[in-house]
Amino acid sequence: MPGNAKPGRKTAAAGGAVAGAISALALMFSLTPDWEGRRLDPYQDIVGVWTVCDGQTRVEMRRYTPAECDAMSERAFRDHLAYVAQVSPGIERWPYQQAAHADLAYNIGKAAYRKSSVSALFNRGEYREACRAILKYRFAGGREVRGLILRRTGDAARIGDYEMCLGDAVEADLEARGAL
Repeated sequence: MPGNAKPGRKTAAAGGAVAGAISALALMFSLTPDWEGRRLDPYQDIVGVWTVCDGQTRVEMRRYTPAECDAMSERAFRDHLAYVAQVSPGIERWPYQQAAHADLAYNIGKAAYRKSSVSALFNRGEYREACRAILKYRFAGGREVRGLILRRTGDAARIGDYEMCLGDAVEADLEARGAL
């Protein structure tokens, strides 16, 4: 599913949770690899964790082909999207939020996401606040990292988790307040 597919905001509402999951997966493919960077050979990340492909850490550390990386990333992205949907029920209705939350979980780990203020705020229906909380996750190894700041906020060429999350958080907030 790699590519530049950018589904419309209303996909989940119009097509149900399945279409929303497909949209969130396409969104993850347009977001996560850009920030992770692809390396076919294993390397140690900023905190010394062995990594390969698009940020894979729990696989055999060997050289992979682009097709193997694509397949591995798709499995990992689907897994993180499903996990986020389990931890933050209802998020699958909002593919932009789901993709941003799943990218965060992919980056910081599932357990950290489960305990995060991001998931807690989403689960309380504070959707915009949950998006803002993503901005706190800019540290690695106890120090602020420019690459993580950019991953959260975006740059001139790439959208960040926070911007992606806001893609439908305002609408979700308005709907929750009965304004839509």
